[in-house]
Order: sequence, then structure tokens, then C-alpha cells
Amino acid sequence: MSAPRQTSGYDNIKLTARRELVERTRRDRSFLISTLVTLAILFAIIFVPRLFGSDDPTEFDVGLVGPASQPLGQVLTAQAEAIDVRINLRQPTSAAAAEAAVRDGDLDLAVIDGRELVAEAEVDEQLNVLVQAASRAVRAQQALQEAGVAQGEIQAALAPPPLPVRSLEPVDEDARSKRTIATVAVFILYGQLIGYCFAVAMGVVEEKSTRVVEVLLAAVRPVQLLAGKIIGIGLVGLLQLAVIGVIGLVLATASGAITLPPDAAPTIG
Repeated sequence: MSAPRQTSGYDNIKLTARRELVERTRRDRSFLISTLVTLAILFAIIFVPRLFGSDDPTEFDVGLVGPASQPLGQVLTAQAEAIDVRINLRQPTSAAAAEAAVRDGDLDLAVIDGRELVAEAEVDEQLNVLVQAASRAVRAQQALQEAGVAQGEIQAALAPPPLPVRSLEPVDEDARSKRTIATVAVFILYGQLIGYCFAVAMGVVEEKSTRVVEVLLAAVRPVQLLAGKIIGIGLVGLLQLAVIGVIGLVLATASGAITLPPDAAPTIG
């Protein structure tokens, strides 16, 4: 009868690593659960803000009461559009009606006869800056008209053309979204690495409590068992990161959060 074939240290490490890979991907539910939870977090980060309209421009409802407040409308909307803010103008019939609308939340701000701003509590800083700037522009225009300055000169003085902007670096319109996704990805990666290190530590000691390690050590050396466990659990971690990375990239691309360059798109044929 022939003697049993002796396995090499490399074979022992490979068998141990394969055992860990199969056990943790096929029979251990924690691998599937952690992968699904991480993908759910990525989905929420990428899509939930868009579902709730976080990319929509800021919107305010402003009431103009009295003839003296009406000139502010055109100036206010023009200034707001320049910074991607939407102003919805309302025409309350009286100051009392405007105050009631502000108190009920129908108006964010009311301009009373061009002399007073009425808000429920503290005025939004951005809205306050826009309304104050529009009021100053209108009052300056009226003062210049009363002084006999021609309309063309008034427009040239109050609305000069904007200064041209020269960027030293290419402007990336998706930079903010990319920074957000990158920041979240770093935290997720950090958490995953800690989890994998913990899994390696637990994988080394868990079998000692069930006395399985005594059977394994009868066939492999402790160094080979340790190396196989580290390699196997490490491959599980790399596989999970690869799956999360690919699906996350597909979700980010589909949502428009990031745009792949044309040469990076896969080609067929």
C-alpha cells in the first residue's frame, strides 16, 4: 500500500485560503448583509438628495406691497437669477394681508411701500442681501432720475458689465458632487478596512473555541494556517470592495453625479 502523498506548505496555504473564501462568501450571511447595507448607503447618498430636489435652485416667495415696492421686482429677480436663486413675486392687497401671509408661511418676506421689510422671524441671509441690494439700486436710480441724469447714463452707472473671469485650471461643474462622493467613499473604505482587520483577527481565534483548530493543526502548520486565513479573508475583502466599487460607479454615472470621459467608456466590437 502506497504512503499518502505529502502536501506542500504552499498547497496547505492555498487550501486554507480557499476554505475561508468559500465559507465566508457562500455560507456566511454577514458578507451578503454587509455588502447590501453598504450598497444601500451608496444608493441613498447618490439618489436621495436628487429625489428631494437638492439640486434645484433656492426659491423664495416675496410680497411687494404698494406702488413704491413694485420697482424692486424686476431688479430683484434679475439679481437672483445671476446666482441661481428663484424669486416668486406676490402682490398682497395691503400691509395687513402681507403680514398675515408671512405669519402663515406663504411669504418668506414682504416689502411694505419700499420702506420696510417684514419677516416672520430672522430673515434668510441670502434673501436679505438680495432684497437690500435691489432696494439700494432702485433708490439710487430714483435719486439720479430726480437729479436729471439721463436714463442711459443711469443704466451704465448702476448696471456695468461683469468682469470677465479667467480660470487658471479647467472648471469642473461636478466638482462638488465628486468631493461629496469621494468623502463618503473614504469613510466607507476606512470602515471596511477596520471590519476586514477585525474579521482576520476573529477568524484566527474563532476556531480555537470550537476545537476545530486542533484538527486543522494536525494537518497544517500554524504559520500555514495563519497565512491561509489572512489570504482568504483578504480576498473576501477585495472581492467585496470590487463589487461595491463597480456598482457604486455605475450608480453614480447613471445618476449624473459623475461623468466618465469618452475614452473611458467601454466599447463593443
